[in-house]
This record gives sequence, C-alpha cells and structure tokens, in this order.
Amino acid sequence: AQAAAQARRAADVVGRLRAAVAQPQRPDATITDHEVDLADALRRALHLLEPECRRRGVVPELQAPDAVRVIADPVAVDQIVHNLLTNALQAMDAVDPAQRTLRLTVQRLDDAGELRVADQGTGIAPELLPRLFEPFFSTREGGLGLGLSLCETLAQGMGGTLSAANRPGGGAVFTLRLPLQEPT
Repeated sequence: AQAAAQARRAADVVGRLRAAVAQPQRPDATITDHEVDLADALRRALHLLEPECRRRGVVPELQAPDAVRVIADPVAVDQIVHNLLTNALQAMDAVDPAQRTLRLTVQRLDDAGELRVADQGTGIAPELLPRLFEPFFSTREGGLGLGLSLCETLAQGMGGTLSAANRPGGGAVFTLRLPLQEPT
C-alpha cells in the first residue's frame, strides 16, 4: 500500500513538473486550489516516511491542537511536507540517535496556516541560510539542490511562503505559511 501511494504521489509530482516546464509563462497553470488540512498533510507524509523514521530512531512529535485548513494544491503541499521531513531526517544523521527529535507544529497565525518542521540536527551555517532556496545549491554531499528551490516555488505559487532558520537549542526549523480557508 505504501509503495502504491508513493508511486501515485511521484506520478502526480512528475506530471505537475512536466506541465510547469511545458508552460513556464503560466506558473499557476498546475496549481489547483482546494481545502487542505495541514495536519493531515503531515500525517500522510509521516505514514510514507514511517520506515525511515524507525530506521533512524526518530519518533516525530506532532502538535496540531486545532484543524488548520488552507487553500492550496494538495499534491504541492504533500510534496513540500515530504521534502521538509526527508531533509530533517537526513540532517539528524550526524547527531547521536538519543538526541534526535523532530517537532512538527501546525497552527493558525492571523490569515495564514503555519506548518513548522523543527529538527535537532546540526543546523545550517549562518552564511549558507540566504542561499538555501537557490536552485542547484545544496548543503548535503551529493544533493542536487532542487528540493528546497522547488518547494519554495510551489509555496509561492499558492500565495504562501517557505522560510528557514536555526533553532536556538540546535537544529533547524522550516516554516511553511499558506492562506487560510475562509469560513463558509
């Protein structure tokens, strides 16, 4: 079931990338607005990444006291969340397994829904923070440098933002903000 879900997700992502390349003058052409629950997006990604979490000894902590629904493309949100979680897991490979924590938070802030992925990895060198979302820039050995750039482009295409910072206690935090669903 997980393999089939991953295959469907990959096909959706590749299809969207193809459409975006075919019509670069219309970056919004592949974005379909729907109501998306941010905590559900995290749960879907965690389900797919459960074997990776277990292998690395990471037990994610999800804090989502209320449903936070945003207007976004479900496939794009899933892609962003999956990429952020994968990066966080990989960032913690360099720290002692007993110190690995992954805190996931969903909350409302004014007119936006916010999803935060905070890891207890090594953090990001301050001089590299401004370049994180540049295409083909990677802090990881062998990384292509396309994941975060694509994620930022997808977030902006949905009227949102994606940002990164270092955590005071160590590690990094990535914050996705998207427009809230208007109450009906």
